[in-house]
Amino acid sequence: VEDPSVKLITCTSEPWEITANLLICVDEEEEYAKIMHTLTKEYYIIAKEALAYTFPAQTARIIKIFLGNQLLRKEYEPVFKFYESYRMKGAFQVVSNECLASKSPTKIALIAPCSNHEAYKTAFKHEVIAGAPPIPIDLFGNFIEPAEELKGLNIEDTDKIEKILIEKMAFLKKSFLYTSSPHCEQTGKPLLDLYCSSWVLNVQKIKENN
Repeated sequence: VEDPSVKLITCTSEPWEITANLLICVDEEEEYAKIMHTLTKEYYIIAKEALAYTFPAQTARIIKIFLGNQLLRKEYEPVFKFYESYRMKGAFQVVSNECLASKSPTKIALIAPCSNHEAYKTAFKHEVIAGAPPIPIDLFGNFIEPAEELKGLNIEDTDKIEKILIEKMAFLKKSFLYTSSPHCEQTGKPLLDLYCSSWVLNVQKIKENN
């Protein structure tokens, strides 16, 4: 966060959302810790309550404890640079959203406006987007322009995405969390939660006019 030697630890169950990230949110009333990893000597920021879950015993030395409001408006460097043009609109900064932050085990959440309604509302509120958000995948989950680094991959290719994150030194650990997600009633396959434009019609008025 501004200091390139410090990394924010976020958690996601949908790795493709990292490619569509425009903001990061925290809970401004939550306690966070800046720590130094005793083995790698790297610095991280994470919710204080998530330390034991994230780091093995004796591997994290706490530098300081502070509230999330001290992180607000801090700028950060995204893992992927697909949407650098949004930086002038206020992208790639830390904002407040207790609802989204509470869903992340580290209390620090990625905001990919194209992936869910709450993320979209947050980006819209901060005027990072004014209409349709940037979407790095098609309706089948295949990566498209400008996500050239992932060209030929699908969002289900999580192992290959993980390898790219490791190469970028943006991967810390993998954990298995049981979460519920919508599935197609006919095929049983998971549904892709993705922004799409739509029309809302007042059918009654159309019928009256005809």
